[in-house]
Amino acid sequence: MKALRIIGANINQIAKKANETHNIYAEDVEKLRKENESLCHTLNQFLSILPSIAA
Repeated sequence: MKALRIIGANINQIAKKANETHNIYAEDVEKLRKENESLCHTLNQFLSILPSIAA
């Protein structure tokens, strides 16, 4: 969860800078999208096994 907060803060910083400068590269957006997708996949895997760990 800590890693998710850090990544979320980083994404917010990028979004703030993009809004301030009105400049962002498509490659950067695609990289963020892929990293977010990977993170969500990992988190979903963890959450799916969490009940068996807690038991």
